[in-house]
Amino acid sequence: MCCFSRNVAYVGKTKIFARGARGGERQWLAYSMSFSAKDEMALILPIPTALGAGEDAVRFIDLSGYPTFFDDIDKLFERPLTRGFAPAAMAPQSVAKLVVHEVGHLEASFVPTVNDFARLDERFKLQATTWDQLPVQKTYGFVVVKLGKNATQQNVHPIAFDFPRRDQQRVFFPTLHVHDGKVHKTAKFDHSLYAQSDTTPWDRYWLKSTDKVSARVNEAKTNGLVNGDAVAYMAPIIGDEPNDDIWF
Repeated sequence: MCCFSRNVAYVGKTKIFARGARGGERQWLAYSMSFSAKDEMALILPIPTALGAGEDAVRFIDLSGYPTFFDDIDKLFERPLTRGFAPAAMAPQSVAKLVVHEVGHLEASFVPTVNDFARLDERFKLQATTWDQLPVQKTYGFVVVKLGKNATQQNVHPIAFDFPRRDQQRVFFPTLHVHDGKVHKTAKFDHSLYAQSDTTPWDRYWLKSTDKVSARVNEAKTNGLVNGDAVAYMAPIIGDEPNDDIWF
């Protein structure tokens, strides 16, 4: 899910990498996109963290030294067919602020619950008026990333992290869109999804890589994000599709 706090002119070319082993307690995730906006904005990624996860549950991974990560992993694939897939504002409180992490050139925080948005750094403060429309995502934790002001299309290095996951049998992709404070039934997708898992993909639109990930990706530069000795899977999603998160 990408939710921006200011007027956004363009968002596209979204790329998401997710890795998790069946029965494993944590999932790794990297997210990248192109955007343009007239004001500073923030990206919210609701993630299905394990119930009761604290504010230190998410571990951020610095990919500023590897801005071409998605370019490299994409080289493992020949392009497959595009696939289709069939709360009130918080009152100010005198509580401890959430930690702001410097992740390369970006700043990010982990918000454990919807109620903790009141503790978010003022620079990241967002309206919390959409959560009643999202009863499932409302129970998640939230990674919030500050994105800089730029009047033209801008690429930022991938944001990456790992988290204790609620569902240890599936890999999660945050693809539900909220750009204007409303949740629409369909959304315009411009996504490439990449996955590593010991689970075989459930349909033909996921393409298996031609080699192990280390054949194209510099594993050391990913700081633990990928398993270089394993293959990966990829699926593009382009066009108007049902607006929801995706599971592998």
